[in-house]
Amino acid sequence: MFSILLALCLAHPAHAGEVRIDAGALPANIKATIAAKYVGGTTAGASREKIKGVDRYEATVHIGTRSLDLAFATDGTVIEEEEVIPVTNAPAAVQATLKARYAGWTVSQVERAVTRSQTVFDAALKKGTSTQEVVLDSNGTPMTETEAAEEEGESEGVEAGEGR
Repeated sequence: MFSILLALCLAHPAHAGEVRIDAGALPANIKATIAAKYVGGTTAGASREKIKGVDRYEATVHIGTRSLDLAFATDGTVIEEEEVIPVTNAPAAVQATLKARYAGWTVSQVERAVTRSQTVFDAALKKGTSTQEVVLDSNGTPMTETEAAEEEGESEGVEAGEGR
Protein backbone atom coordinates (compact mmCIF):
# COMPACT_ATOMS: atom_id res chain seq x y z
CA MET A 1 0.00 0.00 0.00
CA PHE A 2 2.87 2.40 0.84
CA SER A 3 4.35 1.96 -2.64
CA ILE A 4 1.03 2.83 -4.25
CA LEU A 5 0.79 6.03 -2.25
CA LEU A 6 4.43 6.78 -3.02
CA ALA A 7 3.78 6.21 -6.72
CA LEU A 8 0.79 8.51 -6.68
CA CYS A 9 2.72 11.20 -4.80
CA LEU A 10 5.64 11.02 -7.21
CA ALA A 11 3.30 11.44 -10.14
CA HIS A 12 2.59 14.98 -8.88
CA PRO A 13 5.95 16.79 -8.74
CA ALA A 14 4.82 19.82 -6.74
CA HIS A 15 4.01 18.30 -3.37
CA ALA A 16 4.26 20.34 -0.22
CA GLY A 17 7.75 20.66 1.19
CA GLU A 18 9.48 19.87 -2.07
CA VAL A 19 12.36 22.20 -2.87
CA ARG A 20 13.86 22.24 -6.35
CA ILE A 21 17.66 22.05 -6.31
CA ASP A 22 20.37 22.15 -8.93
CA ALA A 23 21.30 18.62 -10.03
CA GLY A 24 24.89 19.44 -9.05
CA ALA A 25 23.70 19.94 -5.45
CA LEU A 26 22.65 16.29 -5.07
CA PRO A 27 24.68 14.48 -2.38
CA ALA A 28 27.80 12.71 -3.69
CA ASN A 29 26.44 9.24 -2.85
CA ILE A 30 23.31 9.86 -4.93
CA LYS A 31 25.41 11.13 -7.84
CA ALA A 32 27.54 7.96 -7.50
CA THR A 33 24.41 5.75 -7.58
CA ILE A 34 23.17 7.53 -10.71
CA ALA A 35 26.58 7.16 -12.41
CA ALA A 36 26.83 3.45 -11.53
CA LYS A 37 23.25 2.30 -12.03
CA TYR A 38 22.16 4.60 -14.87
CA VAL A 39 25.30 4.57 -17.03
CA GLY A 40 25.35 7.36 -19.58
CA GLY A 41 22.45 9.14 -17.87
CA THR A 42 22.15 12.90 -17.58
CA THR A 43 20.44 14.39 -14.55
CA ALA A 44 17.91 16.90 -15.83
CA GLY A 45 16.30 18.06 -12.60
CA ALA A 46 16.38 17.42 -8.88
CA SER A 47 14.54 18.20 -5.67
CA ARG A 48 14.74 17.59 -1.93
CA GLU A 49 11.88 17.12 0.48
CA LYS A 50 11.03 15.88 3.95
CA ILE A 51 8.41 13.19 4.35
CA LYS A 52 7.46 12.50 7.96
CA GLY A 53 10.71 14.17 9.05
CA VAL A 54 12.90 12.06 6.74
CA ASP A 55 14.89 13.72 3.94
CA ARG A 56 14.61 12.30 0.48
CA TYR A 57 15.86 13.34 -2.93
CA GLU A 58 14.31 13.03 -6.37
CA ALA A 59 15.98 13.32 -9.74
CA THR A 60 14.98 13.02 -13.38
CA VAL A 61 17.58 11.12 -15.36
CA HIS A 62 17.63 10.90 -19.17
CA ILE A 63 19.35 7.93 -20.82
CA GLY A 64 19.04 8.19 -24.59
CA THR A 65 15.29 8.45 -25.27
CA ARG A 66 14.34 7.16 -21.79
CA SER A 67 13.35 9.50 -18.97
CA LEU A 68 13.40 8.11 -15.43
CA ASP A 69 12.01 9.76 -12.32
CA LEU A 70 14.00 8.48 -9.35
CA ALA A 71 13.55 8.80 -5.59
CA PHE A 72 16.52 8.28 -3.25
CA ALA A 73 17.10 7.83 0.45
CA THR A 74 19.86 10.06 1.83
CA ASP A 75 22.24 7.08 1.81
CA GLY A 76 21.96 6.93 -2.00
CA THR A 77 19.62 3.92 -2.11
CA VAL A 78 17.02 4.05 -4.88
CA ILE A 79 13.58 4.05 -3.25
CA GLU A 80 11.59 4.17 -6.46
CA GLU A 81 12.14 4.30 -10.20
CA GLU A 82 9.33 5.51 -12.47
CA GLU A 83 9.24 5.48 -16.25
CA VAL A 84 6.51 6.09 -18.80
CA ILE A 85 6.47 3.05 -21.09
CA PRO A 86 4.52 1.96 -24.15
CA VAL A 87 1.57 -0.25 -23.11
CA THR A 88 3.15 -2.97 -25.26
CA ASN A 89 6.12 -3.04 -22.86
CA ALA A 90 3.88 -3.83 -19.87
CA PRO A 91 3.59 -7.49 -18.85
CA ALA A 92 1.10 -9.53 -20.89
CA ALA A 93 -1.15 -9.90 -17.82
CA VAL A 94 -1.34 -6.10 -17.42
CA GLN A 95 -2.15 -5.68 -21.11
CA ALA A 96 -4.83 -8.40 -20.94
CA THR A 97 -6.53 -6.78 -17.92
CA LEU A 98 -6.52 -3.36 -19.57
CA LYS A 99 -8.01 -4.82 -22.74
CA ALA A 100 -10.67 -6.95 -21.02
CA ARG A 101 -11.69 -4.91 -17.97
CA TYR A 102 -11.39 -1.50 -19.63
CA ALA A 103 -12.77 -2.32 -23.10
CA GLY A 104 -13.82 0.88 -24.82
CA TRP A 105 -11.28 2.97 -22.90
CA THR A 106 -8.16 4.35 -24.57
CA VAL A 107 -4.90 3.89 -22.69
CA SER A 108 -3.26 7.33 -22.84
CA GLN A 109 -0.20 6.49 -20.73
CA VAL A 110 1.34 3.66 -18.73
CA GLU A 111 3.93 4.31 -16.07
CA ARG A 112 6.02 1.53 -14.51
CA ALA A 113 6.95 2.19 -10.88
CA VAL A 114 9.58 -0.06 -9.32
CA THR A 115 10.07 0.06 -5.55
CA ARG A 116 12.18 -2.05 -3.24
CA SER A 117 9.31 -4.50 -2.82
CA GLN A 118 7.26 -4.51 -6.02
CA THR A 119 6.58 -3.23 -9.50
CA VAL A 120 3.25 -1.60 -10.33
CA PHE A 121 1.79 -0.20 -13.53
CA ASP A 122 -0.20 3.03 -13.42
CA ALA A 123 -2.45 3.36 -16.47
CA ALA A 124 -4.23 6.58 -17.46
CA LEU A 125 -7.43 5.83 -19.39
CA LYS A 126 -9.81 8.02 -21.41
CA LYS A 127 -13.33 7.44 -22.71
CA GLY A 128 -15.09 10.47 -24.15
CA THR A 129 -14.74 13.23 -21.58
CA SER A 130 -14.14 10.80 -18.72
CA THR A 131 -10.73 9.84 -17.43
CA GLN A 132 -9.71 7.07 -15.11
CA GLU A 133 -6.47 5.95 -13.51
CA VAL A 134 -5.83 2.37 -12.48
CA VAL A 135 -2.83 0.91 -10.68
CA LEU A 136 -2.18 -2.77 -11.44
CA ASP A 137 0.33 -5.21 -10.03
CA SER A 138 2.61 -7.22 -12.32
CA ASN A 139 -0.04 -9.97 -12.50
CA GLY A 140 -2.57 -7.52 -13.94
CA THR A 141 -4.65 -7.33 -10.76
CA PRO A 142 -6.11 -3.84 -10.23
CA MET A 143 -4.94 -2.42 -6.89
CA THR A 144 -6.66 0.98 -7.06
CA GLU A 145 -8.93 2.81 -9.47
CA THR A 146 -9.70 6.50 -9.59
CA GLU A 147 -12.43 7.92 -11.79
CA ALA A 148 -12.57 11.60 -12.66
CA ALA A 149 -15.86 13.12 -13.73
CA GLU A 150 -14.68 16.12 -15.74
CA GLU A 151 -18.09 17.71 -16.11
CA GLU A 152 -18.47 17.76 -12.32
CA GLY A 153 -14.81 18.53 -11.62
CA GLU A 154 -14.69 15.89 -8.88
CA SER A 155 -12.66 12.73 -8.36
CA GLU A 156 -14.12 9.60 -6.86
CA GLY A 157 -12.11 6.62 -5.68
CA VAL A 158 -13.34 3.14 -6.57
CA GLU A 159 -11.88 0.10 -4.84
CA ALA A 160 -10.71 -2.72 -7.07
CA GLY A 161 -13.32 -5.39 -7.42
CA GLU A 162 -16.37 -3.15 -6.95
CA GLY A 163 -19.03 -3.33 -9.59
CA ARG A 164 -19.59 -0.58 -12.11
